[in-house]
Amino acid sequence: TSGDKVMQDIYKQHISNHESSLPHSSLEGLRNVCARYKYAWMISPINVFTYLKELDCDLEPVFGAYIPGSASMAIQKKSPYVAILRHTLHKMHNSGILQILHRENFLQIIPESGSEIQSVNLNQVTPILVLLALGIIISALLLLTERLMSKYTR
Repeated sequence: TSGDKVMQDIYKQHISNHESSLPHSSLEGLRNVCARYKYAWMISPINVFTYLKELDCDLEPVFGAYIPGSASMAIQKKSPYVAILRHTLHKMHNSGILQILHRENFLQIIPESGSEIQSVNLNQVTPILVLLALGIIISALLLLTERLMSKYTR
């Protein structure tokens, strides 16, 4: 169990009463997201894309809600291979090979969001800036009018 009081309260209120009905797999959890109202399931983005074709709904990510993690490899304690694996992975990381492998293998399965950042010029944002300036001027005039009215009504 967690040492965090908030997490303990969340567990007691929302999870412990429903332990027998909790999903046993990521796919089952994602299907519950589709089927049940106000239901959430936490899964890594890469794993989600492996199940998307098996779901009958569109999923919406909750940005900022994540648990940091990394890939790891299990190896037996006191294995003679630990040092050589650590050395090799370190060299692969420093040379950029791991980044290339990650980009080639993992980023291909993530679909494009279509929300690329585009540069804009001053002509494109001028209407927005004019609207903001008008709002500031009108609010300043209203404030001035209120102050003048309050002086004369005293």
